[in-house]
Amino acid sequence: MLSYRHAFHAGNHADILKHYTFSLVLDYFNQKDKPYCVIDTHAGAGMYALNAVFSQKNKEFDTGISHLLSAKNQPNSVQAFTNMVKSFNTADHTNLYPGSPKVAAYYLKKMISSAYLNYILTITKYSLKTSVNIANKLK
Repeated sequence: MLSYRHAFHAGNHADILKHYTFSLVLDYFNQKDKPYCVIDTHAGAGMYALNAVFSQKNKEFDTGISHLLSAKNQPNSVQAFTNMVKSFNTADHTNLYPGSPKVAAYYLKKMISSAYLNYILTITKYSLKTSVNIANKLK
């Protein structure tokens, strides 16, 4: 059986398509004044080092994210995506490419207000308390 290591392909055209689409969905959800939950069943690592051995082997990011970041006159939604990628890097170098968990965290961070945070903490506290009560009853 062959093994798959995504780091070889991080930042390639298919990765960009997935993460760009993901960012559009999350940005749309952020326009609504309601909490939401993100579950990505195919998420990989949170961050990929484009200067790492795996990424450097085929350099698929050269025709992917590197090419997109240098493009001029981008539509607003693409510009928002490239700005998100740039936020994890320095102005001089793009050495990091965010995976789905970091993309989700970036957009969730933009959405979360103190009211939502209090709501999430209350739900978490209630869920933990309920779980402990159930566990105690099973003893």
